[in-house]
Amino acid sequence: MGKTIISTILLSRSASKIQEKIDEQRKPINEHIEKLTNPNQDGGRDPQNRNKWRKDIEKALNTMRKYAEKLKNKEKREQQLKKIEEIRQDVNKIPIYIDQPQTNNESEKGNQN
Repeated sequence: MGKTIISTILLSRSASKIQEKIDEQRKPINEHIEKLTNPNQDGGRDPQNRNKWRKDIEKALNTMRKYAEKLKNKEKREQQLKKIEEIRQDVNKIPIYIDQPQTNNESEKGNQN
């Protein structure tokens, strides 16, 4: 009985450590998604910057996946893997190339035709 209690405590401690590692990856993911969805910031329309941010997100998602696969609880593991895949799909919908905004002169030219 004592071994079972110790095993349970160690597993729950291990699961909480794994969850912490997963949660640590959310901050850079959220920061980069913010950059990708706000192209009006400095460098926000540059395809090289946008591609780098997407690669950084992908790296963080892969790290999350690595830790999620270590979760012993099948339900929690599958739930985390599903969330990771949903984030990946959402990020893939964000374009790398953004059209440059029209200046007043360009929009006036369009109105004259």
